[in-house]
Amino acid sequence: MVLWSAAVGGWLLGQGLVDELNRIPFPVIVGDGRRLFPRRGPDFGLQLLASDVFSTGIVALTYRIAGRPEYA
Repeated sequence: MVLWSAAVGGWLLGQGLVDELNRIPFPVIVGDGRRLFPRRGPDFGLQLLASDVFSTGIVALTYRIAGRPEYA
């Protein structure tokens, strides 16, 4: 498990070094900030492995990297 910044995460994905991705989106819209993934680069398919919903509206999602998406 690696906790990453946007730059490190994008690099790890691009190098094929990520096999699982844990996301915890918060129910807030932020109008500005750093992107989690770069605008350009390879596309990755994700397979949902687990999800948990908390009373606060926060959702914990676990995905497996599933290769190239079918549309690519």
